[in-house]
Amino acid sequence: MTAGHPQPLHLRRATVFSAVQVRRAPPLGLGSFTADIRDVDIAEVVLEPGDALLFYTDGVIDGRGADGDAFGEERLADLLTRESSSDRPPSEVLRVLVHPVIEHQQG
Repeated sequence: MTAGHPQPLHLRRATVFSAVQVRRAPPLGLGSFTADIRDVDIAEVVLEPGDALLFYTDGVIDGRGADGDAFGEERLADLLTRESSSDRPPSEVLRVLVHPVIEHQQG
């Protein structure tokens, strides 16, 4: 269950392979979700060596620029693909990803 978050992105060989298909659910604390573990769906993804998963909040893709345009999942996926092919370590790729998001939203 996503608990209100967007689908995680699955990265393979420096390309966004797919969005992980997870059942959408209201944010925690809203709706009929209970803390009972039997209510939770488990998503399975087969990962290969070098694969990565990007979990992010809706604030990343819903953030608006001065023109009112959302950053968007497609822009995030394109940026992730480009930065992942740079041979930077994952922690540095994440650091680099943050800057365009902040710039888009004017800080």
